[in-house]
Amino acid sequence: MRTLALYNLKGGVGKTVSAVNLAALAARAGFKTLLWDLDPQGSAAWYLGLDREATGGMKRLARGRTPIGELIRHSPVPGLDVLAGGLSSLHLETAQAGQHALLTQLADPLAEDYHLLVYDCPAGLQAVNEAVLERADVVAVPMIPTSLSLNTYELLVHYLAKHKLTRVKLYPFLSQVDRRRGLHRTLCETLPSRMHTLLRARIPYASVVEQMGPKRLPLALFAPHSPAALAYAEMWAELSTRLKLEAPIAPPT
Repeated sequence: MRTLALYNLKGGVGKTVSAVNLAALAARAGFKTLLWDLDPQGSAAWYLGLDREATGGMKRLARGRTPIGELIRHSPVPGLDVLAGGLSSLHLETAQAGQHALLTQLADPLAEDYHLLVYDCPAGLQAVNEAVLERADVVAVPMIPTSLSLNTYELLVHYLAKHKLTRVKLYPFLSQVDRRRGLHRTLCETLPSRMHTLLRARIPYASVVEQMGPKRLPLALFAPHSPAALAYAEMWAELSTRLKLEAPIAPPT
């Protein structure tokens, strides 16, 4: 099982909608996919028409009283399941080692049933995020093409270097791109030479992405030919290569 994390120190940059759309594309490509909604707000699950699970379920899971399968829900996308529940709600933020151990304990058995695990991480510096970043094969970091967003990304890079988290593989990408804005156009042109791991796909600022809320569906199910959906398809092609995903043995059931 390969693991992809969507993460940023800052909220409101397109992290959750990206996690939902990429997970949906992975499932539609034939990879049995689990989207783990680690954000306490439960937005990823909500975008897929599911209700966020109560904190009690995650507590019972962590204590070994509930099998993880009982908390996993099917989504409207065939082959895409969702696990909703933030580990930060378990009050382990003061015990970083506890977060690492718990995440390993919960995630490792999933490899028997899934090709890909996608984490939608909460914003900020939390112990659960550090545990996920160290486990993930690829960390995709959405950035709005603004000076503030770039500064936030640089803070993340500095934090990882300071704490010697050298295994973390960051792949930034530009989201909410509005080509009517001069700064957005300039950064789209100049950043590739400065950020060698920057993904080529540019996710546009588009009303169709906002429609994911009322429809509670990923773009692939209601606007597959929209520019935003095509941009996510391009991004998935890039990430699947970096994840080194092999063709699934059989389509998801």
